[in-house]
Amino acid sequence: MTNELSTTLEALAHLLDVHYIGSVVARSRRTEPRGVTEFGFTTSTIHRTWSIANLDTGTAETNQNGLYTHFNRAGETVHEAKSPTVGLVPPAIRLCYPLDLPIWGRQRDNFKITHAESTPTGHLIHLAHTQDSTQHGTLTMNSETGLLTRWITYRHNNSIADYELTSIVRPHPRPTSNDDDGTITSISFDDRTNDNKAAPP
Repeated sequence: MTNELSTTLEALAHLLDVHYIGSVVARSRRTEPRGVTEFGFTTSTIHRTWSIANLDTGTAETNQNGLYTHFNRAGETVHEAKSPTVGLVPPAIRLCYPLDLPIWGRQRDNFKITHAESTPTGHLIHLAHTQDSTQHGTLTMNSETGLLTRWITYRHNNSIADYELTSIVRPHPRPTSNDDDGTITSISFDDRTNDNKAAPP
């Protein structure tokens, strides 16, 4: 029990650390019973700015300088409004914004964290639904990038929704020390990202 608690606290520390990771450039894949959707995106978690493009429909959304904008496939603005403080980050990129995930047992959240376990690549965090015992979920954290890379929700062990980060361009994997003992020695970021554009297909 002590080891499980220690592992869970360690996972939570890493989970909240992702806020300081800098810019993320990657793709996101949403898999649901009705099909698969691919997105290209760029985020800056510390500034809460992001751009995301639906690679299937060609539509896009951005949140820049306190302004939310939705574009159609021709790149024309179809909606623009002041950014709300909560509830805006699209599910496809919430892995980059852990506090926006509905997992903390808050009034608006429908999941809570139960425990975590260590894996060869990081941690697997287990979630329980706050009202429906048939639903549960998992979050996968990759220690090389410091990112949450997968978020799956289930009902009766059947997947309801599966969000996964793929083709991660940034951040680069964290280098390990020369003596190969796995100790993290440094991490660097290339912040030359143009946050006004989603990641290219």
